[in-house]
Amino acid sequence: MKNFCRILSFVLPCVLGNGLLAGQAWAQKSASDTLLSNGVRIGFDLGRVANYYLQNREDFSLEVTADVGYQRWLGVAEVGFANVQKAREGLYDYTSNGVYLRVGVERNLIKGGDDVVFWGLRYGVAAMSYRYDNYTVIDSVWGNSTGRIPQTAAVQHWGELVGGLKAMVLKNVYLGFTLRFRVRVSDNYDADLSPILVPGYGSSLRNTAFGANYYIAYRIPFKKPANFARKPKVKQKKDAPAPTKKRPKG
Repeated sequence: MKNFCRILSFVLPCVLGNGLLAGQAWAQKSASDTLLSNGVRIGFDLGRVANYYLQNREDFSLEVTADVGYQRWLGVAEVGFANVQKAREGLYDYTSNGVYLRVGVERNLIKGGDDVVFWGLRYGVAAMSYRYDNYTVIDSVWGNSTGRIPQTAAVQHWGELVGGLKAMVLKNVYLGFTLRFRVRVSDNYDADLSPILVPGYGSSLRNTAFGANYYIAYRIPFKKPANFARKPKVKQKKDAPAPTKKRPKG
């Protein structure tokens, strides 16, 4: 099953890339600078659902994303939650719940059309609670020690550099992926009593982290699409004065 997920993570971007190239070729025929967004795009992360059902039943999470654009810039918001239950016999029994929010901007590298190839920035924050019902620290010198950590609240902030694509595969239906490089900004938990995973970020032991998300989204069009082509300015010709009638000499 793990090999299947690895293959999927390689094949899906290739398929989406081919769909984007086809869409881009169509867009170039009538492409012009996009003045305003022509809809709000709302979607959710397919990869998290697939990971739960195909690979890892200990972690369940769901993420919803939305974006709206102006010219070639897009404002993006992503919100999600995560429930983690991990048990390792003789080592620990861990449970956590949390929510997270990421907000940021993206720059579309394509002029006009409906597809998006982008880079961008995010700022993320996660709030969570976690506990260790029991844990064991193995030490060959001083001997093993056991204990428990009661329900503890934690908050973490981070920044992200992102890139990816959103390709329209059906009318107003998009598939896409986002690649992420995350950098920890701050947190409020003790490193010796840290959570195993931070929602929306990853391992609490790392100051930097890489990630990827696969999305399906639907664009809700505005009633009056605002994707207008810039019309060239045409100089108006001044009306020529009417010819004067010459009076006959007589």
